[in-house]
Amino acid sequence: MMEKLTVEEEQALVKMYRDVEKDFEEFPEIKRTEDLFRWREQVKEKNKENGEIRNQIIEEKIKGNKSMELLYAWSKFTRMIDRANANVS
Repeated sequence: MMEKLTVEEEQALVKMYRDVEKDFEEFPEIKRTEDLFRWREQVKEKNKENGEIRNQIIEEKIKGNKSMELLYAWSKFTRMIDRANANVS
């Protein structure tokens, strides 16, 4: 059975949600992690398949946007796990 949230917990979650919505307004084309992956690949293609330049461009564009920085970190983590699973297989 789940505990009921306190008023303070609920307010904190609402604020967090609104902050994320505001952060994502700067990147309307990104709604899901898959959209971030697609954007990364587009930037890489435009830069002659150079992943280092892609990372610099992406990191500069998202700098200071907490939600995008977290999503980008998550994308790095999932790619790392995928590579580890592929190496095991």
